[in-house]
Amino acid sequence: DMSRLALALLAALSLLLRRQEQAATAELRLDSRAHGQLLLNLHQTDSGALSGALKAQLPTLQALDPWLPDGVRLTGQAQAELSLAGTREQPQLRGSLQAQAFGLQHPASGFASQDGALHVHFEGQRATLQQGRFGGIGEQGGQLLASGSADWSGELQADLQLQADAFRVLQRYDRQL
Repeated sequence: DMSRLALALLAALSLLLRRQEQAATAELRLDSRAHGQLLLNLHQTDSGALSGALKAQLPTLQALDPWLPDGVRLTGQAQAELSLAGTREQPQLRGSLQAQAFGLQHPASGFASQDGALHVHFEGQRATLQQGRFGGIGEQGGQLLASGSADWSGELQADLQLQADAFRVLQRYDRQL
């Protein structure tokens, strides 16, 4: 039974939700032998002030499958270390998110990428994609390089640069790109 297997691989799970006076706190700790560790702490006051932290070590991204659209598969590993401050209206993030051996497949459409890498740095109300590399399918699948940034200090603005080098993303015989 899959639910018993999932519970057997779960070393620790705790969720604490607390409302005291003029503030709310949420703390989540997940420790899985198969899927890694996740620590999340969020605090918000009634005035809208935010604070918090996220630390994640995910040796496999397949744990995210239940939250993905049907038929989409994600592979690779990821790490994140982020802190949250500011307000609901002006959230401030600091830290980084990284992924290695990143792959995304959607067999029904024929889309697939492999051997990707991501490094996103967060500073205040700006996220910078310092490295984005996605490998195409097969030995001669090429690659797609990405860089850019997003800023949410006012109206959301994003700037993304993509460079494809013989990037093969479709693997169906009836579709080519």
